[in-house]
Amino acid sequence: MDSSVPGSRERRKDAVDPVRAGMTDGTWWVYMIECRGGRIYTGIAKDPGARFRKHLSGKGAAFTRMNPPVALLAKRPCGTRSDALRAERALRRFGGREKRAWAKEQADLPSSRLPGEKETTENGGDSVRPGRRRPGGEKAP
Repeated sequence: MDSSVPGSRERRKDAVDPVRAGMTDGTWWVYMIECRGGRIYTGIAKDPGARFRKHLSGKGAAFTRMNPPVALLAKRPCGTRSDALRAERALRRFGGREKRAWAKEQADLPSSRLPGEKETTENGGDSVRPGRRRPGGEKAP
């Protein structure tokens, strides 16, 4: 078959091999990058390592072009793109200390809770972390 014909089953030479690119399972990830000046960038990707390299090369987000990346702080599998977007949104609301604590938690506890998942107390009730703002803007007790 001729690869120049639309619908051809032959592989183009410039096509990305999904197995080599690590994109075979369709899992989306939420990740954090430490940038120069101590700022933290949060994003989602199917391959956080490749996305980090893109940020390093200056072809990532505008934020990382203005605040060059220093290190990939943390990454966490989320399953679907929708789950990853929800986790990213929750993480972006965290302050710097909370973001760093979350990143450390990912390194220490691979089964840790994602942002937006309920934290329960020993008696089964919901737990609200002190100092966190609730969706309406009021501060938690």
